[in-house]
Amino acid sequence: MRDTASHPVLSIVTVTFRDADGLRATLDSLETVLSDPRVECIVVDGSMDPATRAHCEAMRVRLISEPDDGIYDAMNKGVSAAHGKYIWFLNGGDRASGMNVAAWRALVDLLCSENEEMHTFGYEIESDRRRQVRSARPGVYIWHALPSSHQAILFPREATLRVGGYDLSYVVSADYQLAACLFKDGLRFRRHRQVIARFVTGGTSTVNAAQIAVDAGRVQREILRLPRLLRGLSRGLHTLSVRVRAALHPSREQ
Repeated sequence: MRDTASHPVLSIVTVTFRDADGLRATLDSLETVLSDPRVECIVVDGSMDPATRAHCEAMRVRLISEPDDGIYDAMNKGVSAAHGKYIWFLNGGDRASGMNVAAWRALVDLLCSENEEMHTFGYEIESDRRRQVRSARPGVYIWHALPSSHQAILFPREATLRVGGYDLSYVVSADYQLAACLFKDGLRFRRHRQVIARFVTGGTSTVNAAQIAVDAGRVQREILRLPRLLRGLSRGLHTLSVRVRAALHPSREQ
């Protein structure tokens, strides 16, 4: 087990399922981050894969290996097991990116502050042999969707537990649900210029994109209490984005 402070500042929760290679890429990318003793890493493996166990032991990170009810249930398990003030969800196959040791230590210093906030960062997307860098949007974007990628948001652990974590009734957008609950609980977004995460996407399928719009509408109706007209406008933007992706990548939308 990796030695950490009794009360680490940042807990990295990595969920994996039958993807030893993806997990290895994730943990290898975290070597710089984990050099700070105020950072802990918890891997939640729903497949109980021996290769995953072996790699976690080699990297000296904590492993929770047991069946779960899907990715959001696994992330809730990681939150419950974590000790850090903040949680960073970087799942198997995702990678830390963009900062050196000094930059990471400066970030952890920042997280030691007393304020409960959601910290949003930039991120990189790899697709079609291209890499795109995207910045976090202003916090007001929460009325439509997440201000940044889920992999590029740091969530306060105690507040996450207070609002109940991820709601498993959301099919694909419990990350938006959690951020909206925290926002309604009084937390605000603090936007940073740094890029901290990189992930590969094969494109969101039409079915999942449609479900994202459905889930987003539910978040806006039940949590954010957004008026019907604004929910309709947001739904229109989601629908437009689906059509644009389908036009740009027709082979993926099957």
